[in-house]
Amino acid sequence: MAGTIFLWCMWAVWIIATFLLPKQTQPRLFLAIFSLLLIIFVPFTFSILFLKIQLTAVVLLLLAYLAISRFDIRKRLYNFISICIVSLGYTGFLLFEIIDPVWLMLDRRILICAYMFLLIWLLENKDIFSQLSMMTAGMIHGEILFAMILSKWGMPYLAGSPEFLDTLMISSFPFLSFYFFRRLPRIILQKITLNNMKGMRH
Repeated sequence: MAGTIFLWCMWAVWIIATFLLPKQTQPRLFLAIFSLLLIIFVPFTFSILFLKIQLTAVVLLLLAYLAISRFDIRKRLYNFISICIVSLGYTGFLLFEIIDPVWLMLDRRILICAYMFLLIWLLENKDIFSQLSMMTAGMIHGEILFAMILSKWGMPYLAGSPEFLDTLMISSFPFLSFYFFRRLPRIILQKITLNNMKGMRH
C-alpha cells in the first residue's frame, strides 16, 4: 500500500520518542507530537487553484523551512539556491520518466534515492540537518512544479502523494546512515573513555 514505509517510520519515531527516550531529552516532546501529526494528516488533501496537495507534505515543507531559518543569513541563502537546484533536478527526473520510461529498469524509488543523494551530496556534504531540509523542501517544491506542468496538459496530479512520502523517506536513509556511521567511531571512543574513567575511580 502506498505510504506504508512513511507511516511505519513515523510510528517508529513516535514510539521511540514516547517510550524510549529519557524524559529530559530536549526534542522528545516535539518528535512525539510532530510524528503523530504527520500520521494523522496523511489522508487529508487540499486544493489551491488547480493544484491538489497532500497536507502532510505541506507540514514537512514548513518544518524544512523552519530548520533552514535557524541558519545564518549566508547559509540560508545558499540553502534556498540549493533547494531550487534540487527542485529542478527532481522535476526533470519526473518529466524524463514520462517522456522515456524505458530506461527506468530499477525501482523508481531507488533511482530517485540515488539521484537525490548524489545531487545533494555535491551541494552539502557536512551538515545532516541542512541535507535533510534541502532534500525535503527541494523534492516537495519539485512535486508542486511537476503538478503545475501536468495541469497545463490537463493531467491531474496529487503533489506530495503517499507514494511520494515513501520515496522521500527512502531518500533520507542514505543521509541518516552515513551520519550514523560517521559518528560511530566518536561514540565508541566516548564510551571507552567513560569506562576507563570509571575503572580508574574504582
